[in-house]
Amino acid sequence: KEVSQGDFEQHLETNSRIAEVGESYQSFNVMTKELRATEVLQMDFVSDVSHEFKTPINAIEGYTMLLQGEELSPDQEEYVEKILFNTQRLSGLVGNILLLSKLENQNIPMKKTRISSG
Repeated sequence: KEVSQGDFEQHLETNSRIAEVGESYQSFNVMTKELRATEVLQMDFVSDVSHEFKTPINAIEGYTMLLQGEELSPDQEEYVEKILFNTQRLSGLVGNILLLSKLENQNIPMKKTRISSG
């Protein structure tokens, strides 16, 4: 039950005398270990990709801000504003992904509470 809810730290004791049951327990333990490793890789990947996006987005945003101080045609000003708006939007999305990744890595337990509907 715990594994189905994402708790891959579960293991079964292998004190059984029946070989098939013992093998099933061992297979289960190997499976949970592999699932945990996969989960860690996935979380690290999301965090790493987010960090890799953040640097070039910040560079584009910085250079675009420098362009705002220059004398530009109305069309160029419009393009600069669009670039700045969208880089700030992307920067916010990357920040949210990083925050989500941090929250997932901390495995914050949720407290279930029964509430009355009326």
